[in-house]
Amino acid sequence: ELYLTRPEQGQSDSLELFGWEQLEQLWVRRPTIRFNHKPFSLVLHDIPKLQRIHLDRSQKHRLNLSSLPELSQIKDAIDSSISELSLDVWMPSACWVEALKLDKLPKLHEASFFARDLEQFELGDLPNLKTLELGSYMASTLGDIRAQPVDPSRCKQWINHLGQTTGPQTLMLYELPLGDTDLAPIANNTGIRDLILRECGVRHEQIVAMPMMLGLNRLDLGTCVLHSDEVNQILLRFPNLQSLSADGAQLDQVSLVDQDQLANLEIRELRHIDQVQVIDQPKLRTEFRFSDSPNQLDIRNAPGLRGIVFEKPLRPGYQISGLRDMEWFAGGGPHVTDAIVDSLIQCPSVDCLTLAYPNLSRSALQQ
Repeated sequence: ELYLTRPEQGQSDSLELFGWEQLEQLWVRRPTIRFNHKPFSLVLHDIPKLQRIHLDRSQKHRLNLSSLPELSQIKDAIDSSISELSLDVWMPSACWVEALKLDKLPKLHEASFFARDLEQFELGDLPNLKTLELGSYMASTLGDIRAQPVDPSRCKQWINHLGQTTGPQTLMLYELPLGDTDLAPIANNTGIRDLILRECGVRHEQIVAMPMMLGLNRLDLGTCVLHSDEVNQILLRFPNLQSLSADGAQLDQVSLVDQDQLANLEIRELRHIDQVQVIDQPKLRTEFRFSDSPNQLDIRNAPGLRGIVFEKPLRPGYQISGLRDMEWFAGGGPHVTDAIVDSLIQCPSVDCLTLAYPNLSRSALQQ
């Protein structure tokens, strides 16, 4: 193991290590909350036993890591003495980088970087990289976050480069200004299975303009607002999608009929929904919260649904059947009849049931 102290505030420095055959862990840190905006350049090459690098989140870095066959972690934890302070201290969200070059790191599984100042970005041979996070936000010791401005042209360069690589399996982009960025290059990366774009200002039009990604299993759009029937449009663009997350407050229809691969749908509260069709969805495990009762509601053979809430009386003509895993249900009005009870009685996990002003028979109440 090798322990070194990072540069003092306002000073830059560099370290280059080549061919250190016995080195297994490297520490370059300083126990202080003072940021150092002057970069520390770290070049590591051909170190066969190096497993972990421990860096300081308060230090800006220029990292060039290559031919490190055992490297599995680039750690940047906040010093325990800092995290235990009662003060609300703001820190970069992850390892702070100005330049990043990673190549021939076969055991690196995950990496996270604070990318506000990232100018040079290059990923090479990283065959087992499961998760890569690039974000531009500060995080406080009390758990709050604060977005940091980043040049959109740099984000475009990162997107283009990610389209020229294979992997990671999970790509996580946080607080990056991507609202005017062409996301199509990402579709060229056949290794991506999960795409997470949170607080990035992306729009539905950008998503459906991407080429089809047959390998994409999860799409998390954060606060991206969906309208009309845009859930269905996204599912058509990504036909093997198993999980979709977005803001569905402005949706006026949800139609899950022909695609049966979806297992998770997170679209928050549905405030303006008019039509809902959820038919023959054996894998879907989700919940629905309706601010108003849809004019057309047809839920059949969706055994994995966990919960349904109607904040206003149900309208006539609805269908709800084929439930199994329901844990909670709330609905009311004169159109709540014995048919609802007949469906819910098939759900042994129900532990919270609200039926307000229903039109139920005595036998249904006894059940």
